[in-house]
Amino acid sequence: MPSKRSSSEDNAPHIPTRVEAVAAPKAQYDPTYFQRHEGRNRGRIEAIVENMTPGTRALDVGCNRGYFSRALLDHGLVEAVDAIEPSREQVDPALVADPRFSLHVGDAAEFGFEHRYHAVVYCAVHHHVFGHRGYNAAMQLFRKIVGSCDRFIFFETGHFLEGSRWYWQREMRKTFHSDEEHLGALLQAIGPRLERVNVIGRHPMNGVKRYLLRIDLLPADTPQETAASTDAAPALTPLTRYRRTVGWSAQQLVEVGANDARTTAEMNVHEGTEYTLCKHAETGDRVWCKKCLSDPFLELREQRIAEQVDDPRFIRPVGRHPELGLVFPYVEGEKLSDVDLRACSNREAFLDSLFDIHAYARDTEVTPGELDLDPRERGVARKLIDVIDLNAANILVRREGDELHLAGVIDLEYFRNHNAARNGMHLARLVLASRTRAPERIRFMGDATAAMARHHVKWTAAPIESQLYEKYSPRQSVWTLPVREGLDRLLRVLPGHWQ
Repeated sequence: MPSKRSSSEDNAPHIPTRVEAVAAPKAQYDPTYFQRHEGRNRGRIEAIVENMTPGTRALDVGCNRGYFSRALLDHGLVEAVDAIEPSREQVDPALVADPRFSLHVGDAAEFGFEHRYHAVVYCAVHHHVFGHRGYNAAMQLFRKIVGSCDRFIFFETGHFLEGSRWYWQREMRKTFHSDEEHLGALLQAIGPRLERVNVIGRHPMNGVKRYLLRIDLLPADTPQETAASTDAAPALTPLTRYRRTVGWSAQQLVEVGANDARTTAEMNVHEGTEYTLCKHAETGDRVWCKKCLSDPFLELREQRIAEQVDDPRFIRPVGRHPELGLVFPYVEGEKLSDVDLRACSNREAFLDSLFDIHAYARDTEVTPGELDLDPRERGVARKLIDVIDLNAANILVRREGDELHLAGVIDLEYFRNHNAARNGMHLARLVLASRTRAPERIRFMGDATAAMARHHVKWTAAPIESQLYEKYSPRQSVWTLPVREGLDRLLRVLPGHWQ
């Protein structure tokens, strides 16, 4: 049965059918979106109208028919709306004729952002930008939106649990393991301007209920960069550039070709961070540089944590280069994740060194300050064990015969705020891999497993907003996602299913 149409829709140009839309699944807009999701759109409109205060100007990114723009104008929430849409024919002609409405036809990634906006509506667009243009382009657009917005961002994006049939889901899964990890990364990219996030609606799409977020921003003059200056390492000559593969269990660096900014998709390489092996132009010493391409606050946070760690076992940055990022001393060693602990003749002594590292991290306090991942707790002192990730890929070791010795911990990246239980499990896995029979080590594995179970119970029951700040994925989502993806792979033979 055909869907109901308003009088304005009756006079609109031809809109392709759902069959036509499926035939070109990677089109930059979906011309049948409003007709197919009218009830869902009404719910989102109501949620935004009820959760927004009046202002002067708004931006509607990917406006489609213009239903969000029309609602903001009709309810007197803004005086003017700028809207972005790839196709003029897609937008309601009556709205286009409204002098309060300015339509910019084209790609959102190429929009000029010439105005300041009280609010930005950025719904059901981000995942398509990610799918078409990749992680860095999607993050850059999000940062431009944040930079042009004064108060509210209403944000919705595709969820991983919608399945691997969608091209954008497959692209996003190359970088993130869960929706919470993805959304948390977006929130942390806002930096000190993030005031709070609230889930103001959950609306059905492809078998799940997507979160509709209201992201509240602090004023644009909020201090942004508070770490040390970038003039500590000015004389560096780049030698080789690298990207790292996603994940930690088999993480490796992959050399980037001189004429190719991206390595092969088969390697599943993280686009967001680039590593450069450099030579000091004066001393000739080698150094490592780490540049966060997608989120500059990652560098600032890591530098902030490192400034508060006073232990030579942790490899800290010696400066921050304006183009190459954080600068680290070069350390010889191999990743602990690549080592067979069973072949180590000083196994117990080496395990003692790992336990000492964890003890130091438990006893050491750091204060992220305005760079804290949870804006509700800025200024809180945290334990180092809670904020960094002490997995085996971040620990370098050196061999001396059949003995193993610690070379250093190489990653002080601000991971999350409550990571102690996960770090305990990292150590427990190393104890298990060593095949030690020492009673105190066996008890530790049991204690670490129990602590991890309590952690999952606590955070699975936590409010969604807290899970996003923590980038914590509820266990039911972790277990459901591979099932949904496996089902989609089985059904990909059906016409139109795999897009």
